[in-house]
Amino acid sequence: MPQALSFGAPLVSTPPFGRVIARHRQEKFGQHVLHKDFAAYLEGDVAALFHVENGIAELKRLEHLTGLDEIKGIGVRITLSDNSSVNRVDFSSLNEYFVQATDLRDLVNALFLKDATAVAINGKRILPLTTIQAVFDSILVGNIQISSPFVVEAVGTPAGLQDALQQIQERKIQIFVDPNVNLTIPPLEMANVRAAQYMSLTDTSQ
Repeated sequence: MPQALSFGAPLVSTPPFGRVIARHRQEKFGQHVLHKDFAAYLEGDVAALFHVENGIAELKRLEHLTGLDEIKGIGVRITLSDNSSVNRVDFSSLNEYFVQATDLRDLVNALFLKDATAVAINGKRILPLTTIQAVFDSILVGNIQISSPFVVEAVGTPAGLQDALQQIQERKIQIFVDPNVNLTIPPLEMANVRAAQYMSLTDTSQ
């Protein structure tokens, strides 16, 4: 049991952080510290701790929204590959036998709509607003160029996430699904986040 402290008036058993505060008050004001002064000091400290805890919670929330946290949990792994009848060397954006950027976009959007906690493509964390576009025979996800096969991992309720496949199940590509798998979705790679650059309308150096 923690020992009770006495500073001129009997006090109840004080928690560890309270003893530190009391000791500080004792050193600053001597033995004649009034009970009400200590209570006010302690109340201010508790309020400060409350604000710190709220700040940490908000920081974690923003960290998740920006994809800077690592997410672990049960989810699904969906692999999209070109139809076996075609070769990527002969890629055409008009050939529905190839995995297209629209296939990935539709799947990822459906996963987020099914409350996916986090999503990654080929091991790279993506966010709901991450761009997915075609670049010749490969696909650009954010600013990372990836090629077939495309492995999409999503943490969330497996049954709900598998419903997202309805968006692409009519496509003529190959779709492989691993349900109920333990996944680790890495944080967004900051090295791959490009800062926007703005040029003044009056800048004539370019």
